[in-house]
Amino acid sequence: MYRMYFLTDGIESAETIEQDLVSQGVDLSHIHVISHHEDEEQIHHLNSGNYLMRRNIVQSGERGLMIGLLVGLFIGELMMGVVYFREELGIWTLVITGISFSGFGAWVGGMQGLATENYKISKFHQQLEEGQYLMVVDIKRADKKSIIRFMNKHHAESTYGGHGSSITNPFKAWFQPKVIS
Repeated sequence: MYRMYFLTDGIESAETIEQDLVSQGVDLSHIHVISHHEDEEQIHHLNSGNYLMRRNIVQSGERGLMIGLLVGLFIGELMMGVVYFREELGIWTLVITGISFSGFGAWVGGMQGLATENYKISKFHQQLEEGQYLMVVDIKRADKKSIIRFMNKHHAESTYGGHGSSITNPFKAWFQPKVIS
């Protein structure tokens, strides 16, 4: 999916944008509102961005899984040098250490991701702090121009914040996570 970001100042505007996008054929489950006013989002029955969209859990967990796998395979290879493991377990030494360290790495990465803002919305941190609402809209790439035209024509109060993929990149923003206080 292709992800587009729009900023708007008020909850009423966010509600209207959501309704209008649904009338334009965008599935309601592909529209999310992120703000620091979660209680208002629920009152207005807006599709609020979930915890996975707000925090870096997925990206950090994927990164931890990959690093854990590499560390596990390395340790497994070292263990294969010990006669006991090579003769008794054989290749299972690599499998067991790889799976074990992958799981541990994913868990540690996920815990680290809980403390950081999602790297895809961190560029909107200041606007969210100022009380604006971020509309996250997932569409087909072919619909991008028509959605932008529609938003410019019918919702001039909103600001186009950019676009990107809905797929996470575990190595993007490697050294730039922003800790949430």
